[in-house]
Amino acid sequence: MNDAMVVFRNAGAELEQWRLRQVRTPPEQPEPSSELAEDDAVFPGHPISDTVRFNLVSAGEHLRLVLDGLERGNLYSVAGHSTVRGALVAAVQAIWMTALDEPAARRRRGHLMIAETYRQLRNYHQNTRTWASDLDLNTEERHALQEHLAWIDSRLAALNALQPGLPKVSTTVMFADVAPVAFPARPELQANMRLAWNRLSSDAHVLTWGAATRAKFSEPALDTGLSVGVIGTDPAPLANWYALAMHLLRTGWSLYDRRSTASGPA
Repeated sequence: MNDAMVVFRNAGAELEQWRLRQVRTPPEQPEPSSELAEDDAVFPGHPISDTVRFNLVSAGEHLRLVLDGLERGNLYSVAGHSTVRGALVAAVQAIWMTALDEPAARRRRGHLMIAETYRQLRNYHQNTRTWASDLDLNTEERHALQEHLAWIDSRLAALNALQPGLPKVSTTVMFADVAPVAFPARPELQANMRLAWNRLSSDAHVLTWGAATRAKFSEPALDTGLSVGVIGTDPAPLANWYALAMHLLRTGWSLYDRRSTASGPA
């Protein structure tokens, strides 16, 4: 158990450094003439760099949340794993948006993520409009909702003009794309990363099979044939996924910094 806890304790200093970057005022921006600054200029109303940075911040917050709980003696049997899964997704999205060297392909990925944000926001407002009577929205609120939907449509139209035919985001595809970036020439680690998305999704969607793989089961009862599964207090299973998330977040910040730094004179 002590060996597993080292993984969490060793993460604290890096997580704090990233937290301090998160709270800078004003927020940090890519250097002029850097790759990310040039990516942002294509659709300045919603900079790609802000979307990348948001994902990095989110991943760090998820990992700090797990660490805060452990430091208070709380090892949750399910919630810790679903929280680490959130960190994995956020870090992978940040890497996916910054990994490609070719500017047009890299920008398309960033714009795809921004378009997905608008699509999901639009779905939320459409549902709100559908249930407007049940929610007791007044005329002014309904009008504001309609104006916001029109604004979202204008943003999607502008993005579509820049990037025709943006598909929906597939997290499974992103994990497959990012695995060789995070672990070049290490197919076993790439496979483990892709399995992490699959396995931890069971916790996030409250399906029992992921937790069952961590449990120790009693002998089946003679009358029912059922066993009792108990998830112990060993943090080792969570530590493995946590270490993976830290590696991905470290990779994401490294790519963000590289794309945000202007090249010096040749």
